[in-house]
Amino acid sequence: MITIYKNFNIADKSYVHIGGKVAEYSESDDLLQTINYLSAQSKFICIGNTSKILFCFEKSPYTFFKFTNKKIVFFKECFFAYSGASLNYIQHILSQKNISGFEYLSTIPGCLGGSIVNNSSFLKQTISDLLISILVYEEGSIHFIEKKDIDFSYRQSGLIKDNFLIIGAYFKIIKSDQRSIQKKIAEGKRFRLNHQGTYLNT
Repeated sequence: MITIYKNFNIADKSYVHIGGKVAEYSESDDLLQTINYLSAQSKFICIGNTSKILFCFEKSPYTFFKFTNKKIVFFKECFFAYSGASLNYIQHILSQKNISGFEYLSTIPGCLGGSIVNNSSFLKQTISDLLISILVYEEGSIHFIEKKDIDFSYRQSGLIKDNFLIIGAYFKIIKSDQRSIQKKIAEGKRFRLNHQGTYLNT
């Protein structure tokens, strides 16, 4: 389903509740509708949870879009997560299957798409560690970009650009046990509380 708002106050979607009006804002959890919609836009800017974005304008003529699909599909040695899933939600699902890799990352208040763009990291985990490839929409087509072709560095990926949507990503599966998984999750939460004074469970 896709929802479209005209002359929308983007502050309503801002993590810090700051921003002006945008010509159009839309959200969709359906891939086909998303592609059909974006293909008709001359310029669009994709956003996620906006925890790393500050909207500094009174009015923007562009379309702002958020992909909200958070489905996760598991295979034998990897899993695919759609970019609308929060890191906390991904870890919640992985924990149920004794899969490790997102325990520390789950304390970051962001969605998968934005976290890949920012190459998010916390303690001993970085979002790109277990990444295999990403599925994107750009220049009117859907295609995969392998990890080796992404310019990952500290908190950067080279993927910040307009008319570009990360649909989802494949990650390696690393099996673990509940005791180790829960220990890392607790460690991450404790570190946040001790060093930042708060922990946001998204």
